[in-house]
Amino acid sequence: MQYLKLTSGPTIIEFHNSWLGEETITVNNKIVSKKASIYGAQHYFTVTEKSDQVNYLLISKVSGSSLDVFIDLFRDGVPVHIDIPLPFATKPKTPSNEAKMEGLNKMKEYDMIGALEAFKKSLTYDPNDAESYLIWHVYIQIWNKRRMLFLVCGMQYQKD
Repeated sequence: MQYLKLTSGPTIIEFHNSWLGEETITVNNKIVSKKASIYGAQHYFTVTEKSDQVNYLLISKVSGSSLDVFIDLFRDGVPVHIDIPLPFATKPKTPSNEAKMEGLNKMKEYDMIGALEAFKKSLTYDPNDAESYLIWHVYIQIWNKRRMLFLVCGMQYQKD
């Protein structure tokens, strides 16, 4: 696994090369190019910077007798980084969603209100987290059925 993070002005470009030779380019955490490569590849992508469209070319290449991988980056045809060695490293893990972890702990403690609040908060951290959304939705359904049970039985409903 090889990983490199480059910057060009306000743009953060990440290059990730798997051991299978799959190269992935991400810009500001969005995949902009993905190719399979053995001896290198050319990745063309466009980025919007301050309402301007900027064309980038990232070239991965293998050179030398030790078959080291190097990266070239061009911004609108102008070299930004040339012959940057690609180190063996892994992509850093994304920070954990602490609100989601709090919600899971509240579930284990049977604190429904606390779990609902924590999962709702976790969705503001990562609105595309399907697991948090699913758990939050299921808990809402359980909460509503619990309230209905109290109404049907004629019992006085009290919060936990």
